Amino acid sequence: MQSGKLFISIIFFISVFQLRCPMGIPNEFVDDILNASYLAPLATGQTQCWDTAGAVETCSGTGQDGEYQKGRAADFTGPTQYQATGEYTTTDNGTGLVWTTCVEGQSGVDCTGGADTTYIWTAASTQCNALNALNAGAGYGGRTNWQMPTIQELGTIVDYSEYSPAVNIAYFPNIVAVSWDWSSTTDPTDTLNAMVVFPSTGWTSSEVKGNSRNLRCVSGSYDSSNDYLDMSDGTVFDKSTNLLWQKCSAGLSGSNCTSGTIKVVTWTAGLSYCNSLSLNGYTWKLPNINELKSIVDYTNANPAIDQSAFPNTASGLYMTSTTLNVTNFTQEWYIDMTNGLVNYDAKSNIKRVRCVTDGFY
Repeated sequence: MQSGKLFISIIFFISVFQLRCPMGIPNEFVDDILNASYLAPLATGQTQCWDTAGAVETCSGTGQDGEYQKGRAADFTGPTQYQATGEYTTTDNGTGLVWTTCVEGQSGVDCTGGADTTYIWTAASTQCNALNALNAGAGYGGRTNWQMPTIQELGTIVDYSEYSPAVNIAYFPNIVAVSWDWSSTTDPTDTLNAMVVFPSTGWTSSEVKGNSRNLRCVSGSYDSSNDYLDMSDGTVFDKSTNLLWQKCSAGLSGSNCTSGTIKVVTWTAGLSYCNSLSLNGYTWKLPNINELKSIVDYTNANPAIDQSAFPNTASGLYMTSTTLNVTNFTQEWYIDMTNGLVNYDAKSNIKRVRCVTDGFY
């Protein structure tokens, strides 16, 4: 992220809070903001909007994902060959992660050599680690920190503007779209299972570790941890992403979110609720899929979220503003906060809501 962008974001954030706090911002809070280091969530790439019947509509005023094109755009380089070994890698310049261009078993610049190989979960971890010893210890692609990706890392190469596959094939060619790809993340609700991604859509699921699935290895690490600051006004600021969240699920209130009844509404009603929310004078919206993914915590279950920051969160489905990019466009992405799974469902079905404002990045 450019330093100028961070500076403008900080000045805007502080000026808003100075207007709300005539006595000035406490020094501790100012220090928190000035010392914040964040990585804005990926922009989903979705630029159109659709109604519940799947018809294209003008984005302005809808509050849908297509209306807001903020966040970090995908920025890949590759496939890049290491020396003359025939080993190809793809670099994400935004996250700093380096990926094997092909899933394990495939080879070549276009991944048409060989054939994709499946592994049980423990063998998948061993396979990625084995890449570090190649080339007389120089490692695959000249790198020696290969590992199985976390579910958060694997999610950074999903492109929600694409479908079948929902991955950019210019940088990851010959995707095995009908496969599942392993992550290193254990399902927080069942330690016998691990999280997998379906590259055709970006859908995630929980898979028995003894089953055999495809594998793409990653080099480097992506810090997906959160750094929350409770603003004591019904909002929670995440210093790791510069997103300001509604502390309580829609319908709830109070310091521990125990007052009221949680709202369970259709997609249209959820969009409308966030668009009209007047909490503390901010302009709110329904989060897109990548924004909502940023507060999932896979070290927790029932719900898979930090309940000290977001108390009384339901173990259930929370909607997003992102439409499933398929032929009928009548479905939207959601996250099941029971264990953090990403899936899609009809816009007409009811789900829970938590609003966000992205004015600080």
